[in-house]
Amino acid sequence: MLIKGNKSKAINSSYILKPAITSIISFLVLVVIGYFIIDQQQQLLQEKERLEMQGMLEVTKQNVQQIIQNSYTVAASLSLIIDDNGNYQNFETSAERLLKNNQNISAVQLVPNGIIKDTYPNQGNEASIGLNLFETEHTKDEAFRAIELREMYFAGPLELVQGGTAIVGRLPIYRNQKFWGFSAVIINLDTLIEESGLQNFNNKRYYLSLSKINPVTFKEDFFLKRENNFEKAFKKTLQIPQGDWNIQIVKKRANNDYLSLYPTIILWTVFCIISSVFLYFLLKKPSELEKVIKDQTAIIAENEREFQAIFDHAGLGIAVININTRKFEKANSHLCSILGCSLEDLKNESIHKFRHPEDNFNFENLLSELKNGDINVFTVTRRLKSVQGLELWINITVSPMWDKDEEPNYYVAIIEDITEKKKSYEQLKQSESRFKSLFDDSPIPLREEDLSEVQNELKRLNICHLPSTKIYRYFKTHPEELRNCISKIKIINVNKETLRLRNATNKEVLIKNFTDIISKNNTSILIKQLITICKGRTFFSGETNIVTINGEHKDVQVKWYVVPGYEGNYKRVFVSTEEITAQKNAIRELRNSHKILLERNKRLLDFSYITSHNLRSHTSNIQTIITTLDFIDDLTERKGLFAMLKVVADSLDETIHNLNEVTSIRANINIKKEKLNLLSYIKKCLDILSDKIKSEDIRIINHINSEEFITFSTAYLESILLNLVSNAIKYRDPEKDSYVEISLKNYKEYQILYVKDNGIGIDLKKHGDKIFGMYKTFSEHPEAKGIGLFIIKNQIEAMGGKIEVDSKPGEGSTFKVYIQK
Repeated sequence: MLIKGNKSKAINSSYILKPAITSIISFLVLVVIGYFIIDQQQQLLQEKERLEMQGMLEVTKQNVQQIIQNSYTVAASLSLIIDDNGNYQNFETSAERLLKNNQNISAVQLVPNGIIKDTYPNQGNEASIGLNLFETEHTKDEAFRAIELREMYFAGPLELVQGGTAIVGRLPIYRNQKFWGFSAVIINLDTLIEESGLQNFNNKRYYLSLSKINPVTFKEDFFLKRENNFEKAFKKTLQIPQGDWNIQIVKKRANNDYLSLYPTIILWTVFCIISSVFLYFLLKKPSELEKVIKDQTAIIAENEREFQAIFDHAGLGIAVININTRKFEKANSHLCSILGCSLEDLKNESIHKFRHPEDNFNFENLLSELKNGDINVFTVTRRLKSVQGLELWINITVSPMWDKDEEPNYYVAIIEDITEKKKSYEQLKQSESRFKSLFDDSPIPLREEDLSEVQNELKRLNICHLPSTKIYRYFKTHPEELRNCISKIKIINVNKETLRLRNATNKEVLIKNFTDIISKNNTSILIKQLITICKGRTFFSGETNIVTINGEHKDVQVKWYVVPGYEGNYKRVFVSTEEITAQKNAIRELRNSHKILLERNKRLLDFSYITSHNLRSHTSNIQTIITTLDFIDDLTERKGLFAMLKVVADSLDETIHNLNEVTSIRANINIKKEKLNLLSYIKKCLDILSDKIKSEDIRIINHINSEEFITFSTAYLESILLNLVSNAIKYRDPEKDSYVEISLKNYKEYQILYVKDNGIGIDLKKHGDKIFGMYKTFSEHPEAKGIGLFIIKNQIEAMGGKIEVDSKPGEGSTFKVYIQK
């Protein structure tokens, strides 16, 4: 292994100053720098305070000037009520309106010739009425000052004669170039202080002061509290010319600017001391650093030995190759084993010696880019030829051994023998190709799905630990969660038969609509599949009915299994959906045929009982009459017996006729069904029975329209309508206004024909189980034979329908004929 080393450099003690002197000098330098910075900081603080105080004064000035402006507006507005002759009216009304809009003013006055004449509000200010400003000591100077300025001037603060301390603003009024008097506003001192914000600015650092030169004493009067250090304190002053006032902002604590900097000074001093001490010990470190270097050198040597051991015994081929000559400088035993030669034979051999003649990969271009620094490392797959002539496939990773600023010399090549992997990969490709061919051309609809997201969703729901029955109930009661799970199914691939089964033109169309069409399936089988995933099973089988893209229903058998290796995540699942529509239809037809056969056998058995009973009754009567004839010689009596024999024979003929009709109904398997206009058959029935309808005065209520059709047998429909309507007429109630009502309604797979009457009705509790029996009558009506309902019941059932009746004695009957759509 070639390793580039660096010689250790000893630390020259001449570069190190005496630690103590160096530390002291550094301490002094740091102190000077620190105090310079602190001084600059102090100046910045003072400038900040000056600007802050100036800002506070400006805010106060704006507030006071706003009050002055408002006062001027009020005084000027009040003066407008004075006409050119010096007269005025509506003082109180005007004053009230002005004070309402300027609540910081406590009162207004009109002062003609300097004598207060009117004050609003008058209450509480009565003592000021008649006061002559020019003759009163504490008011005359400021009153003349307002005249002198010819503008509004604020006097005070004054002790008012009516009580209290206030500021009085007086606006001189002139009419016809002559002084008329004043329009005055009175502002309580407390109101002025509050509205101007003078009191609000007091804080721990500053306070505000309001002062004015007393016109009598010519001394400065202060109207706010001052601290003892006011004269010496740092302050800023603002003048208000409209009243000769001074507003001052005063710093509370003077000569203590540096107090706030004491913590910084102390911390900086401590930092200087610590830094000096640290420098002192740092300068004493060289010997310790030399020891550290030796220790690190020993560690590097140990790492070198470990690297050499890895190099020699690695499971990969490793070589050091000259970048210029392309010859091996060093190689490990595993590389020799791969190339089929000894270490001695490999040395000084070029890597090109082992190049496979059919390998066209331009390896030299990559080495040139590596040498020029365009790339730092590269990995390629190449084909080589061993010494024995065997074909080898390798992965080779090449990286430089030189530093960025050094001349390129050697590179390291790490070589992995992938010959067996390559063979396996080729076999796998062939296997996948064969599988793809089988998959695509399979006669069974197949698809590959990724159900991993479905599994994750089921884990999120935290239901997999529940019994299967509870999971089933959960999805039945939470259909939105079922739809959400279905939406997580990912289609990876489908074959041609799947597209044909689903009536899809291509895979993209099927995938786009898959969630919608599968959601229309029987939810039971979808839930069962989710339960299979919940329980970690790898196989599923079941039958269901699917809906294709164009809405066609098909019966299929669904089977899926998880591809080995994916049992834990369900990322690859193969699903087959074999169509079994024909088989299911055959089974359904077989079941229907079996059901029909059982029903007909039952009817045949019932019919045999009826036939046996009825024929036996007639033959017994005939036998009795014939036997009697043998013993009677009297001609008259014999004629009577022959008459009786004729009646019995006629009855027997009628019975045989009825039995033949029933037999004909039951024997007719292929009854022709047609689409019939129900209204036309009802009209035909009513025409046949029109004489009876008129004679019995029956009212017909027909709800059937010309657009209603049924699929039925023509002959059977006529028979059923005639029987039901004629029975309704036959069993009418003479005491009522009789009617027959006919209607048709849709119910599931049936059309129900209703024939309702208000006749004598039937006691269903007594006769309900016999009402459709043969020769069963339930009234004393002479025309009752008990065969009509029996026949139409057989006709209706032969058409796949059924008949029901609702009836109560004295209320009438409703027959319901269920006709298959």
